[in-house]
Amino acid sequence: MSSTNRGAKRAANDLYPTPAAPISALLSALDIPLDITFLEPCRGNGAIYDLMPFGNRPAATPPSTTERRNAANRQEGAAFENRLNLYHQSLDAQGLAKPYKTNPDIKMTGANRAVVIGKGPVDYIVPLATGALVCFDAKSRTGTAFSYSGKDVAHQLAWLRTMAHWGHPAGLLVYWKDYDQVRWHPIASFDKRVRLADGALVAGVAWLPVVTGRKERI
Repeated sequence: MSSTNRGAKRAANDLYPTPAAPISALLSALDIPLDITFLEPCRGNGAIYDLMPFGNRPAATPPSTTERRNAANRQEGAAFENRLNLYHQSLDAQGLAKPYKTNPDIKMTGANRAVVIGKGPVDYIVPLATGALVCFDAKSRTGTAFSYSGKDVAHQLAWLRTMAHWGHPAGLLVYWKDYDQVRWHPIASFDKRVRLADGALVAGVAWLPVVTGRKERI
């Protein structure tokens, strides 16, 4: 809603985007039918609209198989991220770790406006109470293997390899959707292909005992 002299500075064009964290939590808790027509009168920058299964389409136009699969993938990915964020909150509350979710490099171009100017590090950087540092990317994938190579992930691979070289646990935390399993894949366990069979099984999303070999306090 716009600010009307209530002590807050009014944003240009009355644009007040919903932050990503509550959107992820909201969508992960909803069971959204894949055949609905969705309208959002306050679309703004599309923060919510663009994550809906199919956006606004005529009811007579059925979604394609690819659209259905992509929508399901987005919802499952958001649910995995939400579970992971809740687990990280518990680690923080127990005094075991201070998980930090990174963002791409951005540049502010105006009030509430920013553009991405570079790629950030891996998804999560987690200082542990023991003094160690865990770095990992979180992925949600189908099948039993996927490619993790090329220029799109080169910056992340560089981070993971450097952290591992310095003696810190580094790798990928992968949710294998077809098997409803989360597995830890240390950087040393893969080159260009990440395979389900090569990962260490994680209980739920509780990666800390697997990565460090230490039990958590409950």
